[in-house]
Amino acid sequence: MRSATFGLLLLALGCTDELPPEGQILLYVNTDAPLPPGETALFDRLRIDIFPPGATETCVGCSREFGIDAPTIDEGRASVGIAPPFGVQGYRARARLYRSGGTSSGEPRLASTIESVVALPATEPEGIIEVTVMLRTDDVARQLGTLDDPIEPQFGPPRTGIVGTWPGARRVDCPAPPRDDEVCVPGGAFWMGDPRLDLSAAFDLDGELERLVVLSPFYLDREEVDVAAFRASGLAEYLVPGAPSDDPHEAGQNIPFCTFTSLPGSFEAHPVNCVTWHRSQLFCEQAGKLLPTEAQLERVLSGLGRTPFVWGTDQPRCEDAVFERDEECSHLGTGPAPSGTGLRDRLSLAGGEIVDLAGNVLEWAADSWNRQEEPCWGTGVFFDPRCDLVSPSDGAARSFRGDDWQSSIEPAAVRSYQAFEMNAVSARLGFRCARPAE
Repeated sequence: MRSATFGLLLLALGCTDELPPEGQILLYVNTDAPLPPGETALFDRLRIDIFPPGATETCVGCSREFGIDAPTIDEGRASVGIAPPFGVQGYRARARLYRSGGTSSGEPRLASTIESVVALPATEPEGIIEVTVMLRTDDVARQLGTLDDPIEPQFGPPRTGIVGTWPGARRVDCPAPPRDDEVCVPGGAFWMGDPRLDLSAAFDLDGELERLVVLSPFYLDREEVDVAAFRASGLAEYLVPGAPSDDPHEAGQNIPFCTFTSLPGSFEAHPVNCVTWHRSQLFCEQAGKLLPTEAQLERVLSGLGRTPFVWGTDQPRCEDAVFERDEECSHLGTGPAPSGTGLRDRLSLAGGEIVDLAGNVLEWAADSWNRQEEPCWGTGVFFDPRCDLVSPSDGAARSFRGDDWQSSIEPAAVRSYQAFEMNAVSARLGFRCARPAE
């Protein structure tokens, strides 16, 4: 293993310590992917394996792995020298550019790896044959070529200046200032899903499968929609005129901790809860907006894709977010709290702060629910994804994201759903609205 400042490496395919002075292959790796040190870097490791003719395993000393960065690629230093026996056909090289973060092993995971297997030319008695393997970001989670059917490499040295040119890598700002109640969330690429999650015991949760998501910039409400704003919309649905509301459910009726009241009261600045997905979407549409998608919510929940929690990597204290108000944090009260109560449950962006992302109330997403392996999801590259398909396993259901005043705080990638969303109300569920910027 070598550092990111490695130069030419010589890889002895005969597994000997010395290389003959005869003809060699100089294998370069090039990519359009964003790499360190940029803040939009998506991959950070490169592994090259050489396979002798007919073999399905590398021989001893036939693999090299490096921490990789943009200068190493752009300066043509991501290369290995290969000296197979003269004139022998059938050697193959497998190059994998991958994301090491997310697991303790650091092993390449197909979902977050660009992989290509290329056929190597036979060497001449003298001289160097230069070939390049191009690893394109659009091919993430796909295996280009196999040991039985390798693809042809590009002959010659790599083109320079390619790193980071993948269009999805660009950070894109909103074209106009946000409204007073919004913040602009810049567009760009991030990894949705977290392979560190272990949700095997939770039938209604998933989120460990990685996929590369590219989002357009969008505007997101600074706060979860509160009681006063929902009442002002006139959208509250009443059982009969003058009676308590049914959607949102009225505080003081038969569901504890609902916050909505038909007349101004003590919950005006609390997020509205006990509201269905349908009524939440109507509210957003009336304001010229939509419910945010799962991908949009995960982008902000993860600090634009950088950390498992909006504030970083550490678990919160009771003061940091509104959570576990029935248990460890009950000394701070129970039920939802006024918007912005959590000290660190906020994302600071150029135009202001978005609060209550991890806690206070769960938030409806625009998406229909599909499990991560069902038709809406899987692996690869997704552009502004939104799921509108019925889950083959769970039927008609709606996704929600984040956590709430009653639960613990889980990493941003955790997904869940609510079945029978047209009629479902919960004191743990509320919403906020989003608006496309382009």
